[in-house]
Order: sequence, then C-alpha cells, then structure tokens
Amino acid sequence: MAPKFDRLMEWVVESSPVAVTRRSGKTATLRWQLVSRRIVLFPTTACSSINQR
Repeated sequence: MAPKFDRLMEWVVESSPVAVTRRSGKTATLRWQLVSRRIVLFPTTACSSINQR
C-alpha cells in the first residue's frame, strides 16, 4: 500500500494543476479536479471498507 501511495503522490506532483494548466488550459484543470477528488475519496472508502470487515 505505502509504495503505491508514494508513487501516486509523485504522479500528483508531476501532474499538479500548474503544470497541467500550462499544457492545455481549462479542460485539464477540470480533469485535475476530478482526479484529485477521486484521490481524496479513495483512501476514505478504502478505510471504511477495511473497518466494515
């Protein structure tokens, strides 16, 4: 879990809003917001599913 999460955070840094916006503007920013929301939701859903077991 931890190594994969580190890799995910590296990817997040590489595709940060500034870099993405510089490349292709508003659509990329919207896509970034969706991705970041998914990244925020995933740990919480994973934790809740672990707790339910």
